[in-house]
Amino acid sequence: MLLVSVLAAAYLVPNLPSLPSNGLLGVIQNPSVLAVLFALLIFLVLRGLYTGITRAFQDSQLSRGVGATSSRSPPSNEIYRIDISYLGVVWRAQNGYNRRSGNYTYVHDPMCLKCLTELDTKTRRKYVLWTAKQWRCPSCGYTTAKGSRSDSRPRKSVERIVEGELADRVAQLAGEESLKDVEGGSSAEDRDYKVVNDHLDNREARKLLN
Repeated sequence: MLLVSVLAAAYLVPNLPSLPSNGLLGVIQNPSVLAVLFALLIFLVLRGLYTGITRAFQDSQLSRGVGATSSRSPPSNEIYRIDISYLGVVWRAQNGYNRRSGNYTYVHDPMCLKCLTELDTKTRRKYVLWTAKQWRCPSCGYTTAKGSRSDSRPRKSVERIVEGELADRVAQLAGEESLKDVEGGSSAEDRDYKVVNDHLDNREARKLLN
């Protein structure tokens, strides 16, 4: 991307109209200075476009439920239901199965951390060429940044968290040692999420042990 910006600047600068060469304009008109300025400007524009397209693609993929454990609708036979606080919002997820599908995890749209209302997405301008998306609660007005630099696909992360929590609950049901209790396992303080509440259907969960 930077190479494209430099090449574009090298092409455009010689074709610019001449300007008065007094004072600051004389400095700016210097070919080397112009090349650097144009390369920087083109790089910022291209980076802004790339970031916007990438985020839009990721959002569309997530909304379609892409992934081996994803589905477009909640399971009709629920094994495990959990609410977790992660990235400033509450995620509700269900693990279970349908008559024509195997076991999978369905993650609902995020909810407000304060009142558990389903959140809306709002776009705000952060810089001249950048915009940032926020989750906003239509009920109480709570807002938080959508996504994170450390996690660009939070819904997939929630799926992994849910499956890990389910594995622990099933292990406890079987009287085995929980993965969290194994030496070297992460404690509640070490994890970057918090379980708000959960429910395990013991009858359905025992089927996973067979």
